[in-house]
Amino acid sequence: MARRTEDDLQPVTRERILTVAAALMAQRGYRGTNLNDVAGALDVTRQALYHHFRNKQAILSSIFHLLFDRLLESAEQVDAFPAATRFRELFSVYIDVILEDTAIAAVAVNEYRELLDPDRHAMQKARQRYFELLENSYSAGVAAGTLLDIPPRVAVRVAIGTVNWATRWYRPDGPASPERTRSYIEQIVFTGIERADPH
Repeated sequence: MARRTEDDLQPVTRERILTVAAALMAQRGYRGTNLNDVAGALDVTRQALYHHFRNKQAILSSIFHLLFDRLLESAEQVDAFPAATRFRELFSVYIDVILEDTAIAAVAVNEYRELLDPDRHAMQKARQRYFELLENSYSAGVAAGTLLDIPPRVAVRVAIGTVNWATRWYRPDGPASPERTRSYIEQIVFTGIERADPH
């Protein structure tokens, strides 16, 4: 069967390209994946991809934007949560976003150094903003007496690192649903940081 040409591109959406490219990059790495691989997996010509992306770097940048747009959209609503539960709420959302598409998450976690400026600088600022929101929410929990008085930078990075590791072992078709997996991760993390005697 001949590959679809640019004239047949309509069914191949930008989102579909990102999903397939992320799956390949998560498996082979950014450098081990080329546009021919992506086009082949989509059954289109390489030229058809240029309708949406100018090059492989643009695909990588879009994967990062996709993840951080989702995270920051939820995190910017942080003030809507009570101080006592703010960090738990944000952390739960982070787990959900990571488990929603572990391939996209894996690329964002493992391929950051492959980004080129100005995209790398933009993502660095977005990541810094997100971590600031998490650290502030952790500090609010400490002040409210629900979280242990651990340096927020340490607590947040340990918690986030635990979730990021799920990109290596979690399988959507595995025995545990995303909801059950989130519950497991929350239990493990919050057993270590929640005060036994909140005041």
